[in-house]
Amino acid sequence: MLIKKYGNRRLYDTLQSRYITLEDLAAIVRQGTDVKVVEANTSRDLTRQVLTQVILEQQDSLDMIPVEFLVAIIRVQGTIDQAPFSSFLVTLVKQFSEAGNAWARQFAGFFGATLDEDPGAVPTADRPGGQPPADGPGAEASPRPGDIHDLRRRVDVLLDKLAK
Repeated sequence: MLIKKYGNRRLYDTLQSRYITLEDLAAIVRQGTDVKVVEANTSRDLTRQVLTQVILEQQDSLDMIPVEFLVAIIRVQGTIDQAPFSSFLVTLVKQFSEAGNAWARQFAGFFGATLDEDPGAVPTADRPGGQPPADGPGAEASPRPGDIHDLRRRVDVLLDKLAK
């Protein structure tokens, strides 16, 4: 998805022909959509800067970044160590994401039968086609199976059932 950033700091979603906020952009990224942000006049790639701004605007996201990690980034900037560090981070994020998705699938498989008995439960990955129901309340807003928010809701439902 191409997002254009204008001089007045406004972001324009070229797919839906509308202006969006940083919060909207965060939601788009959370849904799994790949985005590219470019400067409207020059087409210069601003994706990294804008996504960093999204993180900085959300205090909860900022709290999960260890200070030691931020210090490491600052220390390697402009040094010969910057390229290997960047490659390491890309690899680390991919492995973390794959491990998280595998864990979520196992978790959903383990608790899926229990959650499916509750009509208000979040859709599970073990439904036919791995998709949430097409109709019903919140169908469009349902997260993708394996999404961390989906997993958190599943844990909450399970804890509620255990508390009863």
